[in-house]
Amino acid sequence: RTTCAILAHNFNIFIQFRLFSEMNLLPKIRVDIVVCRIPVKKVVDTAVKAIYTGHMGDGKIFISDVEDIVRVSTGETGFDALQDH
Repeated sequence: RTTCAILAHNFNIFIQFRLFSEMNLLPKIRVDIVVCRIPVKKVVDTAVKAIYTGHMGDGKIFISDVEDIVRVSTGETGFDALQDH
């Protein structure tokens, strides 16, 4: 799981490092999760239940395949690269 701060305006998301002084940007949180042994639907359902308010701005969930993972510090790949040491 990775989190980073982002700023959003309407339905467009802009990375915090860019300056948009003419817009009123709202602070948001981006969370990246890689799932390998838990069913994706279960993770999505849990996330929706946790973040749902029923108001515009609740967020979006993007689902995509991850071909592989490499932990740079150890050279581990795949499932092993996801394990905490």
